[in-house]
Amino acid sequence: MITLLNGEHWMPDELTAEMHDDGFYYNELSTTKALSTSSLSQILSNPEEFYKELKGRERKPSDALRMGNLVHWGYLEPEKFYKLTFVDAERTNAKEFTTAVAEHGVRNVYKAKEQRIAESYVDVLNNKEPLINIRKNAELEVPAIKMLLDIPIRGKADMISGDTIYDLKTTRVNPSDFNWWKVR
Repeated sequence: MITLLNGEHWMPDELTAEMHDDGFYYNELSTTKALSTSSLSQILSNPEEFYKELKGRERKPSDALRMGNLVHWGYLEPEKFYKLTFVDAERTNAKEFTTAVAEHGVRNVYKAKEQRIAESYVDVLNNKEPLINIRKNAELEVPAIKMLLDIPIRGKADMISGDTIYDLKTTRVNPSDFNWWKVR
């Protein structure tokens, strides 16, 4: 049995089945009901900001996070990527961009330049032989939820192939400075 932070009880298989739907996963199963890796990291690094978000304050995603989302969708969920609205504007305060945001929502509008950059990254990923073979046999976007010390913790694995979990990450960190221990 999974007991959410609001007291709801779910059978694990039923909850996991619902978690395949992003609307449910990100909205219905928000941090008011279950924690995620992101929320746990934020609690540790900036508990005050986590509390503000818990009370309804929306955080503006960084440019790096927006690009990471685009690459993730482009590679793992292209149907979501191509449902987004891409605007040929240099700035986010340009009239055509703000008009598109008013119509489609801030989380669904990106600059055409961002689209081209993300597609170039996705092209690189799609042409790496080891990734082609891994992805061919992998399950994508696999949700899971477990109780840890009576706290529900949710997550989605980007890819699972056999007994290996693959997590796609984008970063601007120099590879020689990357914390490989943390990845393992």
